[in-house]
Amino acid sequence: MKQKLLFLALALALCISLSIPALADFTPFTISDTQGSIDFESLSPDYAESGKGWSYDGQSAITLNGFNGPEIYCEYIETERLDIILSPGSKNIASVLQLNTWGSDTIKIAASISGSGELIINGTTSDHPTPFICAGVPLTLKDGLVMTGGASASDSQPLTINKDGYPVTPSGAYAKYIRIAPPAGAASNTSGQFTDVAANSPYKKAIDWAVKEGITKGLTNTTFGPGSPCTVSQILTFLWRAEGQPGTSAAEWAKSIGIDAGRLDAPCTRSMAVSYIWKAAGSPSGSKVSFTDVPANANYAPAVNWAVEAGITSGKTAATFAPDEVCTRGQIVTFLCRAKT
Repeated sequence: MKQKLLFLALALALCISLSIPALADFTPFTISDTQGSIDFESLSPDYAESGKGWSYDGQSAITLNGFNGPEIYCEYIETERLDIILSPGSKNIASVLQLNTWGSDTIKIAASISGSGELIINGTTSDHPTPFICAGVPLTLKDGLVMTGGASASDSQPLTINKDGYPVTPSGAYAKYIRIAPPAGAASNTSGQFTDVAANSPYKKAIDWAVKEGITKGLTNTTFGPGSPCTVSQILTFLWRAEGQPGTSAAEWAKSIGIDAGRLDAPCTRSMAVSYIWKAAGSPSGSKVSFTDVPANANYAPAVNWAVEAGITSGKTAATFAPDEVCTRGQIVTFLCRAKT
């Protein structure tokens, strides 16, 4: 009897060990938007989330689009890089911005701030001499952004990060007010600045419109990436901006109009794209279109009918729509431009 009980216990333990992931493979992820703060603890590379004035793409990018809160806090980040993107024309304010890997000899990341918006850090903290802390994290400013500030908002001295991770003026004084933004008088991107958008590109008109309207910007200062795949998170953000940024975030707005986005980091297909745009337009009816790869009972069939009739897109051929084909950035902004202009 004892041997049987021992055998059963061992078998049970084996089953449990096979059904529960090993702790070493589990990456804890905590994100909170309490009282407007963004708090990332052990940032996981596979979980997308958003809040008021910010979104995280589930990979490495935090996009700020009108964020105004007490703190952006990122510590012990378990990604190889962290990218903070300032949406075109957006003004973002944080009392404290903290990026560090203190207490860890194994976590090594690099951070960047890019985009064409503005980020102001102007609070106080009892633990540090400046409201911007960047300790143990190499920081790069991209897209021509510059960091200026000083003792107050009236100062616009060039700032650098010292060896301890604090922004300082040319004299070495700690900056109490920090502004990260394009230099004064900088112009917004247009397709003419993108080396990968030819003058005769079928996407040029839509890209010009999208950049001018603040729907999106280039992947870099000189490239738009018209052939790069577009994710669900990206198209919902583009569409949300095109709609005037209603509500508190793209994700919340999408849910409010009946969009079940699923994984935000998933690639956006043609059927998903027309469904999202159709729902944003109020789910209007359209004449039935016969495509061999669009079943009449498909949940996206009404969206396809409307999109084709409205001239937003057409079939890949006379007989097929290719609903599962992944959309590119150039295609998505073209669909949006046709729908909104």
